Amino acid sequence: MRVEVNISISKDEELGNKVEIKNLNSTKVVKKAIEYEIKRQEEVLESGGTVTQETRGWNENKSKTESQRKKESSHEYRYFPDPDIPKFNLSLIEEFKKDHIKKNLPKLPKDIRADFKQNYKLKENDVETLLHNQKLLKLFCDVLSVSSFKKENAQTLANFLTSDSISLIDKFQDSFYTNITKDVLAEIVSMFTDDKISSRGAKDILSHIAEFGGVPSAVAKEKSLYQQSDKESIDKLAQEIIKENPTVVEQIKNGNESVIQFLVGKGMQKSKGSTNPQLLKNALKSNIK
Repeated sequence: MRVEVNISISKDEELGNKVEIKNLNSTKVVKKAIEYEIKRQEEVLESGGTVTQETRGWNENKSKTESQRKKESSHEYRYFPDPDIPKFNLSLIEEFKKDHIKKNLPKLPKDIRADFKQNYKLKENDVETLLHNQKLLKLFCDVLSVSSFKKENAQTLANFLTSDSISLIDKFQDSFYTNITKDVLAEIVSMFTDDKISSRGAKDILSHIAEFGGVPSAVAKEKSLYQQSDKESIDKLAQEIIKENPTVVEQIKNGNESVIQFLVGKGMQKSKGSTNPQLLKNALKSNIK
């Protein structure tokens, strides 16, 4: 393996003098040589000097680049005008003008990362997952643009997209994006954060619409996925769960309150995710004496 790299930095918008580093024999060495050369050129420019156009080699023992020979003119790089190609000025072409390029340049990954972390408080892993799937990223941004969507629910939206949606996309491919529109996803997130549906209910709605299409509120009603908040019904469910799990109840009575979450899970399973888990937990606590 033999690699050559060209490094050129400057303090303004004009290109600096090019330095060529030859005969690098591994990706590790390429990385080290580039990092060293950038730092070296920065120090030269910051001290008021000028970077010399030259060929340098990498000294592995000293972990630095060393000058091999100067190349001060373009013909030494075998650059020469082709007589069959007429000269043309790119800056006169509208599509190549700086303002046009800046205006039409898509948002760069580093800017997206900063935006998602600072303005939406997204977890780093979720940001990277979105950046590596352009369709998923577009859907995320489209949902953010829905007028009724609340900014503080961005992380919940990211959770649905980077976890539950991945397997659905693998299963349904492009039909996922056809059925799960920005309005559908915004409504599912809203229903979940407003405690109208449970996490299990949200996943079931997402899965159903990914396959068959539909409106979240209608699917929730059809499949009885709206969370029940009726105290009498929840108390009755809690009593059933307590009766069916005497061993766990005894553990709670003996001070192991953490296992109450097991009972909550049993209740959610029994009600098919239609019960408010926090209200169920409270009902279980009040019924265990």
